[in-house]
Amino acid sequence: NITKAPLTSNFYSLGKIYDRNSYAPVSYNLSGFFPIDIGYVDISAIWMAVYRDVNTGSKIPIDISNIQIYGSMAYNYSIVSTSTISGLISKRYLYVTGIDKNYDRSILANVSISNLVGNDNITYVAQYDDFNVGSIKNIYVSISGSLSTNNNYQLFNSLTSGNIYQRYLKATFTGLNKVYNANTLGQSTYTISGIYSGDIVDISNMYITNFSDIYAANNKPVYISNVALIGANYFNYVIDYILSDISLKLLFEIESCSNKVNL
Repeated sequence: NITKAPLTSNFYSLGKIYDRNSYAPVSYNLSGFFPIDIGYVDISAIWMAVYRDVNTGSKIPIDISNIQIYGSMAYNYSIVSTSTISGLISKRYLYVTGIDKNYDRSILANVSISNLVGNDNITYVAQYDDFNVGSIKNIYVSISGSLSTNNNYQLFNSLTSGNIYQRYLKATFTGLNKVYNANTLGQSTYTISGIYSGDIVDISNMYITNFSDIYAANNKPVYISNVALIGANYFNYVIDYILSDISLKLLFEIESCSNKVNL
């Protein structure tokens, strides 16, 4: 009898980047055949190689099955149909882009993250240098938290940028009645809303109130101009709109026959 000569597959891992899949890229160095049979015996590419764990790590067991040989001299050889080796799954890179926001007195930033696999989620922290309004402000990002999928990823860029835009405020003005004095200047009061607690913001007393004309009448339109914000944090805000079409409840009238002012 002539017994078949044993071949050794010598499979080895090629490693891969995390893809949430158990497929394992491998290759081999077939040994044990004789020089005369070079090119006439090889391992068929129908083997299956799978990681036992799809998560990142080193020395992860890889099970290889369905190892078969083929070729015109393959009948002279035998090979074990299974093998177990170990391999590496590397962390996958994530790409971070800053998302603009309106001022909210917080350093927390919004970012978009790309290159996640499937339905994977991660937890992260994204923060600006400070909370003030500005353009192309630095955003620092880090993966943080106990979510298991966090360990499968790393950031390609932990620094990105974004804009913080001014917050819109609403100012409401109320006109005050006056006695006819041959000019349009008037007075008004206001309320302002939308300011975050801790911020110092107000409207400058330089704003101007004008009636639509100088003549005595009821329910006259009043116009507000030269409105500007002041205070330590004014630059983080902008007036959204002003209720300038204010109508007064009553104006004093001049009684021409007696030259006296009546209500």
